Amino acid sequence: MALRRTWRRQRLGAMIRASRQAARLSQATAAAQANAEEPDAPRLTQSFISRVEDGLAEITADQLARLLSVLGVDDRTRRLLTDLHHSTDERGWWEAYSQVPPIVAESTRLGEEATSIKTYDSVVIQGLLQTRHYARAVISSSVFVRPIDVEPLLDLRMRRQQRLEIPGFRLTCVLTESTLHHAVGDRALMRTQMQRLCEVAIHGEHVVRILPYGRGPWPGITQFALFESGGSARPVAHIDGDLGAQIYTDEEPLAALASTFDDAYSRALSPTQSLQLLQDMAARL
Repeated sequence: MALRRTWRRQRLGAMIRASRQAARLSQATAAAQANAEEPDAPRLTQSFISRVEDGLAEITADQLARLLSVLGVDDRTRRLLTDLHHSTDERGWWEAYSQVPPIVAESTRLGEEATSIKTYDSVVIQGLLQTRHYARAVISSSVFVRPIDVEPLLDLRMRRQQRLEIPGFRLTCVLTESTLHHAVGDRALMRTQMQRLCEVAIHGEHVVRILPYGRGPWPGITQFALFESGGSARPVAHIDGDLGAQIYTDEEPLAALASTFDDAYSRALSPTQSLQLLQDMAARL
């Protein structure tokens, strides 16, 4: 029977690959060095490491420890990889939402595994910051969502927001000013949404910054999120567009999106200025 290619196993493999590449070792060289260090242990092979990195083979705790020793990872990365290894076969809470589209389930996995998320939102307010009424309006307006699926997707989005309460997790969100004026509902709905943004900004654990109209042409018009898991693993991107959502893991699109985010972040109002703008808007509604 084929091994179930779980998200955590894929993420573990991707992080091992990134650590190996950072060490400038080929798969064959890494296997040879691990075998040389412990000649009496079961042998590692290039093909085995390749399958592990692709999330297609299971690696034992001992094999992982031997490989990490060869790769020379720091203590933080070692702990992260070890903890991820312990949970590779656990099922995520989101798997109970079997009726949601695969891309939504994948995005949820990304968010749950990430230690930080950077988002650029140019059309609607970031989902992790939406109130229930705002989220319902946005979800129900999508041409990709059947009416019967609105409530399950809404429940999932609200459940995802619990991630904001996890110690050590950080959301850094850049909202264009147009998202604040995009009335997806009546004044009461928008006022409550502005108040929610103010609450998050005041709390201080997460960053909400507004990119105003007066700061020149915006660096991008596509909404996206960059999921970061720490260590040497490459980020993963989730993009929302007119033709649906997509996930990107390749270096070139990730670099382009990171540049867009950095540009937007550098031109956005400071956290204090952003909070003042949000409070002014809430007061006017």
